[in-house]
Amino acid sequence: MTDALGLRVAGLLTSRLCHDLVGPLGAVSNGLELIAEDDAMAKEALALAQRSAKRAASRLQFFRYAFGAAGGESNFGPAEARPIALNLLSSGETAIDWPESKDVDLPVGTGRLLLNLTLLAVECLPRGGTAHVALGSNRIGVEAMGRQARLSGETKAAMAGAVAPAQLSARTVLGYYVTQLITGLGGQLELSDEGAGTIRFQTLFSPSRSA
Repeated sequence: MTDALGLRVAGLLTSRLCHDLVGPLGAVSNGLELIAEDDAMAKEALALAQRSAKRAASRLQFFRYAFGAAGGESNFGPAEARPIALNLLSSGETAIDWPESKDVDLPVGTGRLLLNLTLLAVECLPRGGTAHVALGSNRIGVEAMGRQARLSGETKAAMAGAVAPAQLSARTVLGYYVTQLITGLGGQLELSDEGAGTIRFQTLFSPSRSA
């Protein structure tokens, strides 16, 4: 990845992060304003602010490992990524099925990749559903299952490297970033869009690249 492209990807990922934080932080602000303006609404407004602050904190923690350097540390693997993903999706229309698993032979950096694949699966479920995560030696799989599950053509093109850097957007950069992470780990992505409520992302790694 060239310096210019790396900077553009970083900028687009930052835009995504800021966009996803605006909602819950705005709700915190609204709740505090209600408390200040109307004592009768204080209890309800405080509950709103607390829920929104918790949601913002879970997203910040998720993004720290999904996009930040912390996710690339050798001590951050699938076992560490799992509770962060579960916390992010603990409420809302999309659930996550990520069973605890025994130690598996996977490259360092797979934890961060799993967070990004999970986020991509959630994007494929505009009407809600379940993101299923499965781990095995030298492979990981994430499935998006739900009504009207779909992966946009623009994101598919970004994942295939068929989009010029200048044409990447905050909506498509995640797909591009995922494929860059997989390439960096020496893996190969198998994408299956069956058009029947299920989209599968499976990554296979060479045993020589596992740690």
